[in-house]
Amino acid sequence: MSFRSLAVLLLVCTLIVADNNAKWKIVEAQGGPSQRGASRMEVVDGHLILFGGFDECFDINAGCDHVWFNEVWSFDLDDEEWTQASPTSNVGTLPGARAFLGSAKYELKDSIIYFGGVRYNIAFNEITFFGDMWEYFPDDDHFVRRNQLGAVGPSGQVGPGKRAGTALAISGHTLYAVAGIDDQGSFTYRNDVWKYNLRTNVWTILFADRSGNAATTPGVRYLASVVYHEQGNLNELVVYGGNAEPTGSGQQNQDTWRFNIDNAQWTKVNSIPGNTVGRTHGAFALDGHKFIIALGDLNDNSNECPTNEVSGGQLATNGTWVLKLNRNNPQYCHETVKSPPKLKRVAFAQKNNKLFIWGGFDFNCQTSTALWNTEIYSLKLSNLNDC
Repeated sequence: MSFRSLAVLLLVCTLIVADNNAKWKIVEAQGGPSQRGASRMEVVDGHLILFGGFDECFDINAGCDHVWFNEVWSFDLDDEEWTQASPTSNVGTLPGARAFLGSAKYELKDSIIYFGGVRYNIAFNEITFFGDMWEYFPDDDHFVRRNQLGAVGPSGQVGPGKRAGTALAISGHTLYAVAGIDDQGSFTYRNDVWKYNLRTNVWTILFADRSGNAATTPGVRYLASVVYHEQGNLNELVVYGGNAEPTGSGQQNQDTWRFNIDNAQWTKVNSIPGNTVGRTHGAFALDGHKFIIALGDLNDNSNECPTNEVSGGQLATNGTWVLKLNRNNPQYCHETVKSPPKLKRVAFAQKNNKLFIWGGFDFNCQTSTALWNTEIYSLKLSNLNDC
């Protein structure tokens, strides 16, 4: 065998090994929360901390309604056991039950920041948007309601105001908040970018709502995937997807953008190969300079399962994509690995180079029923092939 042939064979074998290792694995678990979707999950001190979400009714004629949660659950990654917390708060009440809220881990304090969210009935005529911010300390099992000062947003309130689907990311003592949807008028989608000083409680606008044009600015959206990425003197937010206007249409953005925090400039990145419709309600992570998108709902009217309620069609996916960010012209890898279930509205969290998911559902078109997931799955991100 020639040296060239041997080298090619070794390369192929290496790729096969990488693909075989890049698999989702079930994490053994005792106990746990009841079925729900659109919860938020973060990792603090070796525990998965789960908050919020709802058990969705999919048929307005079935006599059921959505069930909303403000429970806090903790999963010990060493003992592999769920425990329901009994939190207290500095104001005597807990955050209201909700879903589609933003969350981010505050590394410097081993706490979690929660912002916004929404709750509504199945008829979609009783809707509550939230604009409150809470900090949860798992070690003390204690919530602190945070003050919000500073700039006034498009809703006329300090900060972003009451809205759902706003994505959060934290670097140091600075929280970043991107886009979302609120109840101003007949539901208004946003594309603004904010920062919040976690030491002074002050909001500042980095990019004004609905400013810019389609060539240089991402369109309005909510439930986008957003990560903070730092490389050398570059500090940026990377934004993918999210639902688009109008409300209830199921339309999704398929684009990816990079927001330079220092000069407030946007740069568009090529879209996921072969993805012409976009996706939301999935998981995402940042591993070094790799932006990972996994699972989620696909907007495809010809293939999705219709439902008789406001959430519309259901088409869960189980693919995982990688965007390499340390190139001058970043490109998405082809779909790299599939998870055991197809899932949307999952809760997810990252610990080092592992991504964890819990909850969410697939949907059975024949029986018009959700196939709820109550397992924890993990994926080792370092095993994903680079582009």
